[in-house]
Amino acid sequence: MISTIVAFLIASGTALALPFNETSLPYRGCATHKDTAAIAAAESRFQIDSANIMSVMDASTLASGPIQVYWHVIQKDNDLAGGNVPDSQIKASIDAMNQHYTGTGISFALSKTTRTTNADWFSTVGPDESNQTQMKSQLRQGDESTLNIYTVGFESGSGKGLLGYATFPSDYKSNPKDDGVVILYSSVPGGSTTNYDEGKTLTHEVGHWLGLYHVFQDGCSTFSSARF
Repeated sequence: MISTIVAFLIASGTALALPFNETSLPYRGCATHKDTAAIAAAESRFQIDSANIMSVMDASTLASGPIQVYWHVIQKDNDLAGGNVPDSQIKASIDAMNQHYTGTGISFALSKTTRTTNADWFSTVGPDESNQTQMKSQLRQGDESTLNIYTVGFESGSGKGLLGYATFPSDYKSNPKDDGVVILYSSVPGGSTTNYDEGKTLTHEVGHWLGLYHVFQDGCSTFSSARF
């Protein structure tokens, strides 16, 4: 399904203009990266897929239903400051994504929310940490068409200071349990991270999960001062 969605985006020319891969805040950024060769290979596959898929499917078929979302709240305690994201902010996040992806044929629906109290996961999960594998292995649900979102604190380790990171569609076959998006819990709509509290971090990372890359994937550009 994901390759189908990406093919639709390529064919329709509606790929999102996502922000750059670094922010203007020290150490805050998106950790989702692929090298230039990997991007070129993936883009080549997407172009071939799009030609094959679009020859037999139309946009109405591609947009036949919303992507099911499993939202995994990782918290160190039951307080909001400890990562206990309320249902209202989760709903606002899904609503924001649907608004941001208007016109692409892509939509999202919350299927289930899980809540796990684990101070280690909340504080130290990051793209290079073994405990993120443990977390995802225990919590991930669904197949390749299902979006799993994890909210954590990024307080230390390789994820310290990040806004989020995500896997690409091409990663699924080799490591399906790793599939998904991890974001800072306070970057959701109404969150406490100044200038990054409107849910666009999630939209950005979901773009990677759908197969979209940074405008300056290997560069060192910054976000604008606009709210994100």
